[in-house]
Amino acid sequence: MNLEAAVGALVAAAVFGEPEGRALTKLRTVDTLDLRDARAKVLAAAEKVNVEDPSYKDIEVLAACADLAKAIEAEMGRRLETEESRRIAADQLTASIAASASASEDTASRLEGTTGRRRLPSIATLSRHQPGRTRPAAPAQRGTGRVLTAAAGQVVGSVEEAAVEAARVLERQVSQRRNWGARELIPLVTSRAEYPQDRQLGMDEWANERKLDAVTSPQALAASGGVCGPVAVDYSVQTIAVADRPVKSALANFGAGRGGLRYILPHTLAAVTTDAPASVWTEATDANPGGSTKPHALFLCQTVEEAYVDAVTSIVQFGNFQARYAPEQVAQYMETAEAVHSRLAEATLLAAISAGSTRSTADNYEVGAARDFLATIDRAASAYRFRNRMAPTAPLRVVYRPTSTTW
Repeated sequence: MNLEAAVGALVAAAVFGEPEGRALTKLRTVDTLDLRDARAKVLAAAEKVNVEDPSYKDIEVLAACADLAKAIEAEMGRRLETEESRRIAADQLTASIAASASASEDTASRLEGTTGRRRLPSIATLSRHQPGRTRPAAPAQRGTGRVLTAAAGQVVGSVEEAAVEAARVLERQVSQRRNWGARELIPLVTSRAEYPQDRQLGMDEWANERKLDAVTSPQALAASGGVCGPVAVDYSVQTIAVADRPVKSALANFGAGRGGLRYILPHTLAAVTTDAPASVWTEATDANPGGSTKPHALFLCQTVEEAYVDAVTSIVQFGNFQARYAPEQVAQYMETAEAVHSRLAEATLLAAISAGSTRSTADNYEVGAARDFLATIDRAASAYRFRNRMAPTAPLRVVYRPTSTTW
């Protein structure tokens, strides 16, 4: 017997006593203990499938197990919800019976000693034993009240409780549906605003005017007396400038222990091409060279270059009392001074880079900022590799300024 037949026989024997095909329609007739046992056996059967290299049969078996497991979970959730509803109803009925018994005992004690004539209860007794549904509602608070009601009719006291109850209702609705068809609206939470009687306007214009005057008339306004004492002081000062260094961060940084660096620039491809070290020497010229000689280039040493470091300084003078008794202002000023220092340092780096670069102007495609920018970068990289005959995979570093950044 293959695994699929084993699952069918397992479910039929443990739960339904029938073929597997009628399993999904007989869940409500199965005992809860047998239902739990069937779920465990279905999960155990699914674990036996080789999920690393499954066949079509294995996929069909897993699909059947998944359908059965979902159906069992939905049935167990329905039973749990039904049991909870029955328990709540039983508690309510028990409380009602206890209240009725207490009222009967009180009435019987009052009827004792009468001589054939029934004594009617007083108004105080009737009001004391008045049912909860007919008792007058407590006076509403001033302003607007808001009542949140969950989908099951339960009144919740806060937005957090309403969210929790809505999540529970949504979870039950999702678990009870195997196939989602047409669009269906599921009520989760109902919000209802309640106003007191003196804040409700009707068809009587004079009554409406009295209610409005009671709230908006000058007599209803509270008197004001101003502020007698000094107000509080906010010593905090906000800094909006930043001391970021994007250009410095984009470059490889090295320290100069002796205040500078001596180096030699490499021979460029254009300069060596001008020296004409390469030529074509044909066979005819080689057979009869005459006075012809092979052209050659004359090598010359490159000039030694020197670069020295620059110091970008930032100095602020302030008094001891200022630093001690106005620390917020001093700290904000120092943060802004760091931003000024960063701007000057970045501008100095850009000027040095520009001095050692060759300026070129890109074409204007006018097809969009992103496409123009990316196309220009591709053309510039291709031209740079071509001029220097670099490898196509040689990495190039691009440093650019976003439009939202001021260096």
